[in-house]
Amino acid sequence: MIGQSLGAGAPDRAKRAGHEGVFQCGILAVAIAVLFFFAAAPIFRSMSVDPLVRQVGAGPFRILALLQPCLALSIVYIGGLRGAGDTRFPMLITLAGAALRVCVGYVGGFVLMGGLLGAWMGMFADMIWRAVAATIRFRRGNWIHSHI
Repeated sequence: MIGQSLGAGAPDRAKRAGHEGVFQCGILAVAIAVLFFFAAAPIFRSMSVDPLVRQVGAGPFRILALLQPCLALSIVYIGGLRGAGDTRFPMLITLAGAALRVCVGYVGGFVLMGGLLGAWMGMFADMIWRAVAATIRFRRGNWIHSHI
């Protein structure tokens, strides 16, 4: 919708489409977050019979639940930027996020001996980074003048 709106010469409609997409996906993300947060233990019971996996996995999964809105922001805004022809910046956001994920995950999981939660900190940092960077880029509106 963003690309179509820009092609039709309606940049304001393109901005509204992006924000509406974030709003709608944000509602879904909050519903998923509530489900993941309160059903973390049963979800892990269904995935493994190992009591240690069940015990260790539910805590980080609850934190992941709280980050679902960040995930929705990043997916919609990065997709919107790409649809507008601004493909380089989303690629850089993704590359930086992947590097952050690996580095923070390694440090948190191994160097600081944080175990699973420490390793997942890399994923949490990546999700937050992507949401913030994509939101800033989309809100600034530089993508309106991108060319495919």
